[in-house]
Amino acid sequence: MRINSFHGLNFKSFRDTGEIEFSAGFNVVVGKNDSGKSALIEMVGLRATSKPHRSLETAPWRNAVIDPVCRITAKYSLTASDLNRNLVGVGGLIVPSGGSNETDLVNKFTAATTNDGVLTVSWNDSSPSVAWLEEFPARENGNNFVLENADHPGGVRWVVNPRANHSGQYGIFIAQQIRESIYAFRAERLKLGEGGAQGHENLQPDASNLPEVLQQLIASNPKRFGRLLVHVRRVFPDIGDITVPTIPGTNSAQIRIWNSWENNERDDLAIPLSESGTGIGQVLAMLYVVVTSDSPRIILIDEPQSFLHPGAVRVLLDILRSYPQHQYLITTHSPDVISGSDADALFLVKKEVGVSRVERIEKKAQSTWRIFLAEVGVRLSDVFGANAVLWVEGKTEETCFPQIVSALTDIKLGAIQILGVVSTDEFHSKRARRVFEIYSRISGGTSVLPPAIGFLFDLEGRSELERADLTRASKGTVSWLPRRMFENYLLDPSAICQVLNLEDANHGMRFDEATISDWIKDNSLNFVDNKSLRFPDEGWFVWVDGAKLLIEAFSSITESRVQYEKVRHGVMLTKILIERRAPQMVSLAGLLAELLRTTAAA
Repeated sequence: MRINSFHGLNFKSFRDTGEIEFSAGFNVVVGKNDSGKSALIEMVGLRATSKPHRSLETAPWRNAVIDPVCRITAKYSLTASDLNRNLVGVGGLIVPSGGSNETDLVNKFTAATTNDGVLTVSWNDSSPSVAWLEEFPARENGNNFVLENADHPGGVRWVVNPRANHSGQYGIFIAQQIRESIYAFRAERLKLGEGGAQGHENLQPDASNLPEVLQQLIASNPKRFGRLLVHVRRVFPDIGDITVPTIPGTNSAQIRIWNSWENNERDDLAIPLSESGTGIGQVLAMLYVVVTSDSPRIILIDEPQSFLHPGAVRVLLDILRSYPQHQYLITTHSPDVISGSDADALFLVKKEVGVSRVERIEKKAQSTWRIFLAEVGVRLSDVFGANAVLWVEGKTEETCFPQIVSALTDIKLGAIQILGVVSTDEFHSKRARRVFEIYSRISGGTSVLPPAIGFLFDLEGRSELERADLTRASKGTVSWLPRRMFENYLLDPSAICQVLNLEDANHGMRFDEATISDWIKDNSLNFVDNKSLRFPDEGWFVWVDGAKLLIEAFSSITESRVQYEKVRHGVMLTKILIERRAPQMVSLAGLLAELLRTTAAA
C-alpha cells in the first residue's frame, strides 16, 4: 500500500495544498520553521481535527463564518494482498450495483478486489465520506446490494445476501483500514513507557500500545526482536538490551532500557523508557513498524532532528532505506536529513502572508544541483537553509573567516554561509565563465537554495587585467583580498612563535619572537618577486607569498620537526591574532563585514 496523490483543503495554514503526487519511496518535505510542514503531516496522517484555515482569503472581514471542515482527497495504490487482508475479516459489505445484475455484480466486485487497484477516498476531517476503487466505481447510478463473505472469517468469497450483517459501504470500510495502516511520528515526547499486556501484535497508529506489542514480539518471535534490537543499538549504541516485564500485581507491561555494560545482569539498574531520552520511544515505535509489518506501511516522520542528534538521524535513515517496501514522508528543516535521506521526491513548503503552499522540486532539478555541488566540492546540506553564500578561496578561509566576523564585527552570520570552493585554479582558465555560472546556479537557481551570491578570492599574483576579466565573467560578484592571500595576514612573528612553542614543545627549547622575526627578515626576499619590498614594509605584506613563507619557516626554524599544515595552523594563528585584535585582522574583519552586508542585501 502507498499513497499516490493527496489534495488537502482548509486546515491550519493551508487553504489549498494543491495536488501533491508522492513517490513510492522517500518523500522529504523541507521548509522553514512554521511553514506548515507539521500541518501537512497531520493531514496526510488523517488525524486532522477541526482547525480551519484562517487568513484574509477565508475571513475577509471580522466575524466572518469559516467552514470548520478539513477536506482531503487521496488516492492509494493497493495490491491484491492489501485488499484481501482488508476484506478477509469482514462478514458483509454494501456495494453499489451500477446497473448490474447480481451475478455480474459479484464477478465485477470479485475481480476488482482480487487484483491490484487504486482507491480514491474523500475525507471530511479524518472520516471517510466517499471511497471507491477505480476498477469498481461507487458513484454510478443503481441500487445497492449487500454482499456476504461466505468464507468469513478465514477467506473471501462474495455472494449476494440482503440479510447478511455488513460493515457499511465497501470503499468506506477499506478506507478505514487504510487509516489504521498510516503511522505518524511527531516531534513530541510520547507516553509509551507503560501499557496493557493483552498480547496484541499490531501497533496502534499513535503507538500507544508499544509495551504490549514489544512484549508479545519478545515472547513469540525472538529472532525478529533480535533484528529490531540490532537496529536500535545502531541508533543508540549505549543501549544493551530492552525488556518488557509485566508490572507485579497489574496487567500492565513496562518497557525497560538496559545499558551496554558487558555481562550486565543488574536488572535493578535498567531504566524505564519513561525516564529515558525523548527519541528512544519514537525510534522504538517506528522501527517496530518497519521490522514487523509483513505488508507495506505509510510512515510519516515529523522533524526527526528535533528528537535525534545528527549522527543518529543519519543512522536511522540508513536503516529505513533498507526496508524499501514501506513509503516514507519526512519533514525537516535540517540539512543532515536532506543529505541522509537521498530523497526520491523533494517538496518545499512556503508560507506567505499566513498561507502555506507546497511545491515539488523535480528529480531532474535535484540531480542537477547535486552535480553542480559536486563540481564545487560541497553538499546540498552545506547550502540548504542559507539566505546567502559567500564563496571563498578554500577550507582555511571557510573555517577562519566566520571566526573573524563573529569576534571582530557586529555581523550575525545566522543563515549566511561562508564556503570554500573546490579549486580556484579553474578561475585562471578560459572556463572561468562556466565555473561562475555553476556557482550562480547553485546559489540562485531555486528558492530551496540561497538566492544571493558573492566571491572573495586572493590576489594570488593575478594581474590587473586578469582580475578585470574575472570580475566581468562573474558579473561583478567577485571581490579581492587586499593582500596576495589570506596567509599574508598571519605573518606575525609573535603569533608564529606561540604556535611553534605549542607544536614543538617536546624539543625542550622555547623559541622567542626575536628569533622568528630575524628569520623572516633574513629570508623575506626569497618569497617576493619585487626585491625592493622588504619586511616589515606594508608593500611586502601585500605581495609576499605568505603560504610558501610559512611552510619554509615552520620547517627551517624547527629543523623539520613541525611541518606547516594550512588549515590547522592557519586556524591557530587566526585565533591568536583575533584575541590580540591585531590591526590586520581588524582591517580584514571590516572588509568581510562590508561584503556580507552587501551580499545579504543582494
